[in-house]
Amino acid sequence: MNIFEEISEQSRRAILLQLMDGSRSVNEIVEATGLRQPNVSNHLARLRSKGIVSSSRVGRHIYYSISKAEVEDALNAIIRSSEDEPSVVDLSELVIPYARAACRGDERECSRIIDQAVRTHRCMIALYADLLGAAMSTIGSWYLAGAIDEAQEHMTSAITERQMGRIMSYLGTPTPSENVAVIGSAPQNHHTIGMRMLADYLTTQKWNVRFLGADVPVPSFRREVADSRPDLVLISCSHNEGVEWTGRLIREIASLRGNAQTPTIVVGGGIVNQEADRFLADGADFLATSLEQFATYLLPQVTAPN
Repeated sequence: MNIFEEISEQSRRAILLQLMDGSRSVNEIVEATGLRQPNVSNHLARLRSKGIVSSSRVGRHIYYSISKAEVEDALNAIIRSSEDEPSVVDLSELVIPYARAACRGDERECSRIIDQAVRTHRCMIALYADLLGAAMSTIGSWYLAGAIDEAQEHMTSAITERQMGRIMSYLGTPTPSENVAVIGSAPQNHHTIGMRMLADYLTTQKWNVRFLGADVPVPSFRREVADSRPDLVLISCSHNEGVEWTGRLIREIASLRGNAQTPTIVVGGGIVNQEADRFLADGADFLATSLEQFATYLLPQVTAPN
């Protein structure tokens, strides 16, 4: 479901605003909105097919309501807007407030900032890279400077992954196509946010994503690739300690080629520029230096016909 797509249409928005105040019958919605009954019925049928509203029969009447609490929360976050909130938000101005709130463990404030951002920015790449990615980079610099400790740094990562899930609930997850991607990292690589961003982006592009996460044993990673026969393998390497294991993993995945498998291997992460020549020599096809570069440059090459 893509909630943004549904509320962008004026009539559906009016219907949802009514349902946010409680269950309504078609006649009640017609009376409150001034819309024609056939139009209301058609819009409700669409919203029900998308999982945004549900229906229940009471006697001879059918009442419609918001399908579940998560959808209602998302609608509240998107539609609600205060009079003093600007119509356009510069994401760079939200980076420090978000980073500070995450370091305090104030997840409610982090959610408020994300909700404010998504009301005026519907581009996933901007929300992820310019807000969350920039905030996590700032938090990393605070950690290296000793301004926050390791527990706080881990807490901010956990909060940010949940906020990414919040953004995905707004954007929706389309039905995947036949394209398969496997995403993960080799041993001694513990960070997941960058990988999760790539996985979420691919999901919005209708890829079938198998997200393995961090610190995956090489034999297990290789077995997953052999079994799922993906079109794309994304490997993350964030620290020097994981370089040797990442090189071994790349070679293992590359060895599967020629056995009716031709997965494209892309390596990303914080260490990728430093070890570019090595990873390419091990068998990587491309190096991803950012979400923007992956989305605008690499993915079109992966999906281009031979």
